[in-house]
Amino acid sequence: MFGDESKFKKKKLNKNVKEMFIGPFGSSLKNECFVSKEEGFCIVCEQKHAIRKTIDTLNRYVDKKKYEELKRFTYIQEIQ
Repeated sequence: MFGDESKFKKKKLNKNVKEMFIGPFGSSLKNECFVSKEEGFCIVCEQKHAIRKTIDTLNRYVDKKKYEELKRFTYIQEIQ
C-alpha cells in the first residue's frame, strides 16, 4: 500500500502497539471544526489520504483546542 513492503519489518500488533482506538467519527469532527492552515495546529488524517496513498493533498486542519479533544486518536507517522 505505501511502497515496497519488503523494506518494512513486519511484527504482530501485540508486540508493538500499546493502545489502539478507532475514530474519531463524524459526530466528533464536523465541518465547522476545521480551520485554515494558518490557524491550524495539526493536519487531520482522513480516509482520502489512505485512498490516494498520500497526505500531500486536500489537507484540513484543526486548532489546538480541538486537537486536545481528539488527541487519543493521534499517531506518529514518519513522513518521507
